Amino acid sequence: RVRLNDEKVEWETTTEQATLLDVEPLAARVPVRTIERIVEWLTAPPSTPTAVSERPGAPAPVVAHEIGQFAVRERFVELGPRRLFGIVAEPDGASRGPWIVLLNVANEDHSGPSRLWVEMSRRWAGRGVRCLRFDVSGVGDSPWHLGDSETSMYARSWLEDVAEVPRAISPDDPSDVVFVGLCSGAFLALEGALSVQARGVCVINPPVSGDLLHLITRLEESRSRLVRSLADRMKQIPLRLRWVAAAMWDVFRRIAPASVTVDLMATVARSGADMLVLACADDVSPFPGIPLLRSIDHYRLFPRQGYTVDFVPDLDHSMHTALGRANAMGRVDRFVLTHYAGETPATDIGIEPAEGS
Repeated sequence: RVRLNDEKVEWETTTEQATLLDVEPLAARVPVRTIERIVEWLTAPPSTPTAVSERPGAPAPVVAHEIGQFAVRERFVELGPRRLFGIVAEPDGASRGPWIVLLNVANEDHSGPSRLWVEMSRRWAGRGVRCLRFDVSGVGDSPWHLGDSETSMYARSWLEDVAEVPRAISPDDPSDVVFVGLCSGAFLALEGALSVQARGVCVINPPVSGDLLHLITRLEESRSRLVRSLADRMKQIPLRLRWVAAAMWDVFRRIAPASVTVDLMATVARSGADMLVLACADDVSPFPGIPLLRSIDHYRLFPRQGYTVDFVPDLDHSMHTALGRANAMGRVDRFVLTHYAGETPATDIGIEPAEGS
């Protein structure tokens, strides 16, 4: 119970609110009724209206300034023909290195899991590297466009967004970007890296059926309506039954030609991109105690094709666990600062260095 403007307000726990807490991102849903109540309260006629004005030409505000680092300024941007919403964090001074582009996770907005994208973009900007966190179409603060089908995971429009954003922020050299993504964002990062020949990519817990999803995205480009319809139906399998899809793909790749069963991460590695691939033990197999079934995802997590997978202690798939999240982001932080800011942090961000891999 709280008091606002001398009025007592009772906070209620609703079924809608419960779907926002302690659930996997795919199971979360928009709390429509709760939002409606907030809007009703915010739009109620005030007793004494107050005029506000924006000072023209005001500089972007400083949002962070650590001793010995650049001051960090942030500004809102609209990206590409779809007018995607983004926030640029950049040093108040000369920048260096490529753009770091942080991608949505499922239906979470540009702030990232546990607000990580905000914190990391400001940290890296303070060390001279420009960063962008943005929302793909229909997510967060980016608009939903007429003609788009209902937004679902791995939507075709999202792939188009990720390919367009580098051209918006770095028109002279769209390849001068590094994508960072978790789970579905990792898949978007890999596809985006291929589309613009990106300089680097950091992927955390990429989907277990990423190679199958890559094939589906190619089918979605077909001129045949029948093939596109088939691809749309196929996409529901890795969405709803990810381990079933992984097992099916493991069998399929043994009998299908190599031109069809493309290894997405190996292809990105061969393109010359710097790669950091992080994974959790939960993504090895749904049945880790059964040796035969433990091999379901063997080819994706234990490759020999130009990249390695770093298993992070205490990390869970959605990065809900604080220690695992810190261990993972410590590795990402070292990767970005070492490769693109010309420095190596002495310790991970606020934690002791993790042991093992």
